[in-house]
Amino acid sequence: MKRHVLPVGQACAAISAIRLSGLCFRPSSLFQKEMISMQKPILRRFMWAILMLTLAACSPTDYPGRMQGDASLRAESAQRESNPYLAYEHSVRARLQEDKIAVTHQQIMDACAADRENHCTLLDADLNREYARASLRLRIKPAGVKPILQQLAQAGDVTQVNTHVEDLAASIVDAEKQVEMLTSYRDRLLELEKRSADNIDSLIKIASQLAQTQAELEQAMGDNAYLLQRVNMDILNISFDAEHNESFWNPISRSLSSFSEDLSEAISEVITACAYLLPWLVMLSLLFFPLRFIWRKLRRR
Repeated sequence: MKRHVLPVGQACAAISAIRLSGLCFRPSSLFQKEMISMQKPILRRFMWAILMLTLAACSPTDYPGRMQGDASLRAESAQRESNPYLAYEHSVRARLQEDKIAVTHQQIMDACAADRENHCTLLDADLNREYARASLRLRIKPAGVKPILQQLAQAGDVTQVNTHVEDLAASIVDAEKQVEMLTSYRDRLLELEKRSADNIDSLIKIASQLAQTQAELEQAMGDNAYLLQRVNMDILNISFDAEHNESFWNPISRSLSSFSEDLSEAISEVITACAYLLPWLVMLSLLFFPLRFIWRKLRRR
């Protein structure tokens, strides 16, 4: 009796086929149990992933504009302690509902007028009711900036907070030196004027020089006072924008309300264009016949 010896590769393939056939011919209940046992770890991992994503989405987060505003205020206070000659200008953008823009605009102006402690001053105010936009420009002490930002955050969403810093140390030092120099020079001129009481020519020259020095001194003192005000007071620019939830008919109603004005402007532009074109048409019509006659002469030759 002969024995057939299979190669190693064919033997392995045969064993795999036998195992697979055994798995396929098992009872259906056992096969389903094995498949369910294999799917359970996958389902657990999938449910854990969904749970973690849900917790991450529900976790409390601060608004980016508010976080940026708080961070900038903290950095600002640290910088003020290290360098007292910094001038700050803040630009804030707030998004509110369309019917709240005019109310919040007036509330900020009233709050500024009532804030005597921080010496708030209204520098510029603009309100456009047609397009639901507004802006304010205030000058206020640094301690009064945060309450206004909090009031804006209560009325709507603070979407942007920018801070521009200018170092005025060199300008202030130069202005103070100039004031000291001009003050000393004015005092010397006054002493010289007392000594030259009998010399009329000298008195006239000293009086002229004294008047010029006094004018320069007042100018230097004014410049120095302005620089110190820029350091001690902050500039706050506020822009109000409406949320994009206006009615479908609002742009159409605005266009219809300005229809007659737009039509008159278009007619006036057409009349202006005709006024510019009319002289050229007359000149071209006068040149047409001579040029045509010359062209025919040249063609005949």
